This record gives sequence, structure tokens and C-alpha cells, in this order.
Amino acid sequence: MGNTVLSSGAFVAVEIDDPGTHSGGSTVRGRVYLDVQKPSVSADSLCIRFYGREHSCVEYSETEGSGDDQRTVTNKAYETKLFYDVDYPLCSYAGKTVQNGRYEHPFEIKLPLNIPGKQKHGNQFGSFLNVDYHVEARLHRHGMLTWDVKNSMEVLMLDPPYNRIPTPVFSPPSTVPIHKYCCIRSGTITLAMKLDSNNVVESEAFRVFYEVNNQSTCRVKALSISVYRTLKCQARSKRHRTYTTVFQHRIDSSLMQNSSPLDRKDNNHLSTAPEEEIRMMVDRLAKDNQCLKVKIPALSGASFTGALGSVSYSLIVQIKTPFGVEEPRIECPIILHRSAVSFEHVVPAVEHDFTRPPDWKSMNPSAPVQFEPPRLSYVDTISYTAVSTTYGE
Repeated sequence: MGNTVLSSGAFVAVEIDDPGTHSGGSTVRGRVYLDVQKPSVSADSLCIRFYGREHSCVEYSETEGSGDDQRTVTNKAYETKLFYDVDYPLCSYAGKTVQNGRYEHPFEIKLPLNIPGKQKHGNQFGSFLNVDYHVEARLHRHGMLTWDVKNSMEVLMLDPPYNRIPTPVFSPPSTVPIHKYCCIRSGTITLAMKLDSNNVVESEAFRVFYEVNNQSTCRVKALSISVYRTLKCQARSKRHRTYTTVFQHRIDSSLMQNSSPLDRKDNNHLSTAPEEEIRMMVDRLAKDNQCLKVKIPALSGASFTGALGSVSYSLIVQIKTPFGVEEPRIECPIILHRSAVSFEHVVPAVEHDFTRPPDWKSMNPSAPVQFEPPRLSYVDTISYTAVSTTYGE
């Protein structure tokens, strides 16, 4: 809890030099301003704190009452988890008091390498999952009826560097038995797919290669390629999951180039694709004959896994058939990274606004105090690779 300058006689503020350009391994540079307006104020020390937190909300419905009074109400459960929290002393006061005047304390906080960037997923009026960071200045005061004076500012953390080396994905030909209305055997359809990489970036195109072999009596109408996002979050034992389609494209069968016809009407074709045709499908995939360029829109959000929730993406290649006929599909998980555009127009949040007066003159000019990250901390469990984005336990 923090009190105002009117009751305490002092005001603290924190200022970050570059609030939107930090990532794991960088240094947060700034200043803490202390303005004491009374002749003296009781205080033990002045500290600077940097913390990262995961915050989730789950909206859920439950039934209350009974009989004619029974009704369904919507509630929300919230939970916050600090996954990185360090507190450094800037100065201490021997006489347990700080005298009237203006004080300025520059600082430099070195961040660990493996911390995730700012996250904001879901509907902020419903269920959501957020990750944010703050620098907090606090004037510790003693006494039973006094409160610490504090102020904080958000630090916009960029995502950690990721591996730009493509990670190709090949899904071998998958032959699926086809049934009409769940019981009438109608042959098989074989589907194969290949990706440039499953390690992709928002607004940057990657290619999806595909091949289809129809050995059924059913017509292949089209091929659908889509990417959907899965958001999972939990709070106070309540759980929530939503699916959102972020990309979808339909390729008509007349535009597909295949080694076998896609429209089978001969009832004698109720067998699987010959090995020669399967081999031909693999050769055509290797030669990159036909593909679709997929570009996931900006601001979709990065893949992320934390203690209170996760965000994951999957690419689905699915064959579209007439009504009542099975639709074979291949699903492949992908890792999505954010582009720099995601942070261009984000404004850091400030607990109490502060603008340094033009006549500000510090009574204690000093060099910046440098702080290193702790050698052992909970954040050491964070890991980022091309195939997983996970922190916490």
C-alpha cells in the first residue's frame, strides 16, 4: 500500500530511459526521484524493485438458488503469479529520517536472458492471460500508522531472440478409409503435406506444400488450409479454453495439380493408392510442385506457455468432400513469434504520473547504481527453443 504526498510529505517517481526497447539480457536504465516537501519524513530506506508477473482471469457460470429462485450467474476468478521478483536497496537513512529536498538516484538493472516478453491474450472483459513487467520505487517507512510511499512504471519487454533457422516439417502420406454416412465404405484418400518451417513469424509468409490422391468413389471438392489459436488459462481452480481461427484459405479442386484425378465416379475403385502413386506423391512434395503461401496476421500473439495458461497454434490441412463423407486432415503444431510491429504503439502504464519540473535540482548527484540478476532464481527454469516456448513449472 502506498500513500500520497499530502499525507506522507514525500513523493517518489520512477523514470525509465527507454521503456519499450528491453528484452532478456538487456539493462534497464532509469532514475528514481524523491521529493520531500516536509522538513523531514521518517524513512528507513529507498529501494528499487523489478518484477514480472503472470495474471489470468477465467469467466465462468454457476447456478445459484433452487426451485423458482434458481438462476445462473456469471462470475470471474483471478490469479496472479510472480515469476521474477528482485528488490535492490538504493540508499538507507542512518537517522531513520530523510530531510527536506529533492533527490535523484540513477540505476541500472541487468535482466536475465530467459524471460518472456509482454503477453496479452484473450478478451480483457472476459477470460484472459497477461504477462507484464514493472519497475517500482518504494520509500520504506517505519511506524504502525505509516505506509510506504511507492510508485511504479511498466517496462515493455520484447520477446527474447529466437532461432531464425527454418525447421522444415514433412508429414508422410496418410491414407484414410472413407465412409459415407459413417457406414458405407467408399475407398481411401491419401493426403501428404510439407512446411517450410514450423518456426514462423507474424506477417512473414511461409509455404505449405500439399499432395492429394483420391482412390474413393467420392469427389474431392477443395482443400482447406487454416491456422487456429488455442488459449488456455486457469485461475483459482477454474479453467477456460477458446479456439480462434487466425488464417483460413480454400483451394478449389480445379486449381489443384495432382498426379491422379480428384473426381472418382467408378465404383470399382475401392482400394488404397498403389505404391507407385504414393512414391510419386513424395517425389512431387520434394520438388515443391504446388504450395500455398501462409501469412499469419500481425498482433495474433506469440506462442507461450506459463504456470497459469498457454497459447498454442496449429496448422490444419483438410480435404473438403460432399455432405455425409469423412474429411481427412493433417494437423501440425507451429511456433509463432511476434514481429516488432506488435510493440510499436504500446504505451507503458504508470501508477502515478510524474513530470520532472524544469527547476529540478538534485541534492545528491551520483553515478548510476548497477545491479546484477540473482545467481539462482525461479526464472532460471525458463527456456525458449525453436520448438517450445515454456517457462515456469
